[in-house]
Amino acid sequence: MDNDPENDQSSQLAKDATKRISKKWLKRGLAAVFGSSTVFAIVFAVVFAGLLIVMMTISSDDNDCSTDQDNTSVTAGAATSADMNKNAKTVYDYLIKKGATSAGVAAVIGNMQSESGLNPARTQGDVAEGAAVSDTDVGLGLVQWTADRHTALLNAAKAKGVDWKDMSFQLDYLWQEVQKTPSFKKILSSNDIDSATQAWIDDYERPQVRTQPSRQAQAHQWYTKLAGTDPVMTSSFDNATDPTTSTSSDGGQSDQSCEAGGDDSSDPGEAKGDDYPDNLKNATQDSIDDQNGYPNRECTSWSAWCMQSAGVPGNLIHALGNGAQWATSARAEGVQVDHDAKAGTIAQFDGTGSNPYGHVAYVDSVDGDKVKLEEYNWLVGGAPDGKYHTRTIPVSQVSNFIHFKRTKQGDK
Repeated sequence: MDNDPENDQSSQLAKDATKRISKKWLKRGLAAVFGSSTVFAIVFAVVFAGLLIVMMTISSDDNDCSTDQDNTSVTAGAATSADMNKNAKTVYDYLIKKGATSAGVAAVIGNMQSESGLNPARTQGDVAEGAAVSDTDVGLGLVQWTADRHTALLNAAKAKGVDWKDMSFQLDYLWQEVQKTPSFKKILSSNDIDSATQAWIDDYERPQVRTQPSRQAQAHQWYTKLAGTDPVMTSSFDNATDPTTSTSSDGGQSDQSCEAGGDDSSDPGEAKGDDYPDNLKNATQDSIDDQNGYPNRECTSWSAWCMQSAGVPGNLIHALGNGAQWATSARAEGVQVDHDAKAGTIAQFDGTGSNPYGHVAYVDSVDGDKVKLEEYNWLVGGAPDGKYHTRTIPVSQVSNFIHFKRTKQGDK
């Protein structure tokens, strides 16, 4: 337990004062005894006994390690509910844009809640910052970096000329750690919340107590709140269940629509711009595969990403083939495929003589007999360019609309 410095100082002053008073009364008492002053001696004995009791009480208070005090030291310094929600959304958006799965990110956030209360300025035990930065045994920040990682965090912040408590800096630093360690990458690509949360405990945080079901419960709650929220939009996030004030027993994803305006549709909502992960967007086209099994900057990779961001389970969007094959592959997974144009669905185009591979795109909105698409690798100057585009076309030009429903995690 870490004692409050001000309380320590007050306790010490009280002790010193008590000692001075005790010595004074001791001298007078002895004088009274040896001076045969019986009344004074009796008074002295009573007062001195009282002072001894006070000293014992102060000493007892100074060393109190009761459960109540321990709980206070654990919870003090955590972010408020509103700040916790805001910070969780920031972490979610950052890692999702890097290509992580919603389940993997929820696992990390669930751990962060236990480590720091999602407060990037938190020090372990809420030690004063000056003492915390000089003691490598004291954890710092969102994930409570300690030991060598404590020092490395501070050195990195100094090198960048930023405050170590800066949220953006800590997320960049965390991502650098993830990139260096294959096991961390695997956790962030997981679609299993419980195993990802436990793996983050075992491989990354490494606390003394490795079995902590509360972290899994928190991860499920954050998944319910965050999965399917657009990294740019916050409307569905703001209306979702608050993990900081309520609990969920099933850990399933909310059935709430994630369209920007919110409606009763269970199709995923609007993508709202090019939020394709940076590692895929900035790499040479077809140089790497995304986590769903598609070459980067292809129409299939983009469309799968849109569905993943909206909370569609990975088993429904993984390795469906080229664009021309998506309708058949989706039907085989039990996904609804029809000619009903809806925002948040995937527009699928059959192959042609000039383009046997077909095409898929994300449906941003529908206006009468027109549909607005967001897509990658559309034809520009007669050839696909591997870039993001939007266009509005007649609904009749689309071969099929694929309705990937958002479901509870693991369900079809």
